[in-house]
Amino acid sequence: MLISFAALFICIVGLVRKGQKDKVTWEWKATLPWLYYPLGSHKPFGSFKGIIGLVCALRQCAVTTINYEFCGAHADNPIKISVWPIIFSYVPSL
Repeated sequence: MLISFAALFICIVGLVRKGQKDKVTWEWKATLPWLYYPLGSHKPFGSFKGIIGLVCALRQCAVTTINYEFCGAHADNPIKISVWPIIFSYVPSL
């Protein structure tokens, strides 16, 4: 559980430092608020890789917390994920 929180913390710190370095501002464009680069470019802040990393870190942290709570209560885990279908989908058929 500690590792997932550390990954989430590192991801957030990395995005905050990059935002401070690039001097992004919070603006409303259309219906969604988002961080944008300084005036002139109007380009949204964040790369696809950075946003996906943050989402994955948040989901990993949530799943790990749920697993930890159920493990502590000696109950069956409600989240059952099998890695085998993912592995077999990448193995070329013979």
